[in-house]
Amino acid sequence: MTKSKMIKRLDWIDPKNPEQASWICTYLKAKNWGSDKADIEGYIDPIGEFLKAAYELPENADTREAMRNMKAAWKQWEKREKNRTSKKISEGAYTISLAARKELEKLAKQKKTSFSKVIESLLMSAKDIEKLQRELKKELDKDKRLGRYNIDFFSTIFSNDAVTEQAKLLTQELETKVEDLKVQLSELTDKNKQLENAAKEAQDELHDYLNS
Repeated sequence: MTKSKMIKRLDWIDPKNPEQASWICTYLKAKNWGSDKADIEGYIDPIGEFLKAAYELPENADTREAMRNMKAAWKQWEKREKNRTSKKISEGAYTISLAARKELEKLAKQKKTSFSKVIESLLMSAKDIEKLQRELKKELDKDKRLGRYNIDFFSTIFSNDAVTEQAKLLTQELETKVEDLKVQLSELTDKNKQLENAAKEAQDELHDYLNS
């Protein structure tokens, strides 16, 4: 019965996984489990030898805790390694402020997607807004130049009062457009700042979690 419990407890170990085998050898050395474990890598089948010895361990609280800790350490290492080598960061449990979580929950519900997808969308949106900001600034500068010189330009070419009035109206329209662009730019700037803050907070939380 004791052996069957240990077999079930260690069923996460895959003897055919060389990466896991290497990790287990390193873990055993670090924990100094047994006087002969320092040379475990010297065995032809180190994992087989470990399992054979583990199956003979007494069934008590210390053994159960040691096996749980070992499995937890492997799962944590495995997840970090996958995150490190993957182009995408896997979604996991990470701690964020209550206010940020409420916003994430609201956005995730609206978009019917996961938190990680919402964060990814926020990051991409922030990038798009920065691009739009640059384009709006160009338009704003162009319209400012038109508004500044438009009256002088039309007045120089035309002496007719009616034409001058039309030029004034056109200038007013341009000035209105400039003001509208200013408002849009201000709103986008504020929105972009909010998105950048939310994205940075999410990135920091993810970074802290993955490196904890």
